[in-house]
Amino acid sequence: MQTWAGLTRLLVFVSISLFGFAAWGLTLLEPDRQIYLETFDTTELETVLEGQIMSPGRRSPWSISVDGANLVWRNTSKKTNSQHQSIDWVRFEDNKEITRLNEASLSVTVLPRRFYCVGAGIVAGTYRQRQNWRFNIDNDGGYHVLRQSGRGFARVYKGEHPAIKPNTPNVIAFERQDEEFVFFVNEQEIIRLPTNARRSDPHWIGLTAFGIGTYKFAEMTITQ
Repeated sequence: MQTWAGLTRLLVFVSISLFGFAAWGLTLLEPDRQIYLETFDTTELETVLEGQIMSPGRRSPWSISVDGANLVWRNTSKKTNSQHQSIDWVRFEDNKEITRLNEASLSVTVLPRRFYCVGAGIVAGTYRQRQNWRFNIDNDGGYHVLRQSGRGFARVYKGEHPAIKPNTPNVIAFERQDEEFVFFVNEQEIIRLPTNARRSDPHWIGLTAFGIGTYKFAEMTITQ
């Protein structure tokens, strides 16, 4: 009896030890993710993301500025025109060196202001593929997905979702899950889109808007 009891205790100890070692190993293998917060609390555009957000040229229907609390995009003339600005790198708080963004998640608050045609949101694409997905929300609780391939783009999805609140700020978020791009609004998943890329292929992120109107982006968080 004592032999069996001792053997049982030994097996339990070995099982617990192996489980603990496996869990410890997983903890060590899980990378630490860093967070970058942008509040747009300036009136000088060149200081936003150290100059990565640039105002388009004079021939563009778009203008971009900051008002001390928001990043403001305006399109005054072309209702079928889409604009995007990629965010290629940041300096995370715990690391003052430049970190290239190639597997980042992004969330941003979008404030609706005179959305006449479509709206504003997040763009994401893979470096290996010459295409990107532009997820926009409008002022009426709807969402619109544009796909750019080469120089042309088309609206490929359109719908409504109860998570998107009309005439009020909404938080849009993006994350990559394996081979899919996933977009959320107010912490609820809205749509999944294929990347047509391998899991190991890096991706890029940015902000986007489409159509005539004024579009305001407030607090933005980048995680990688």
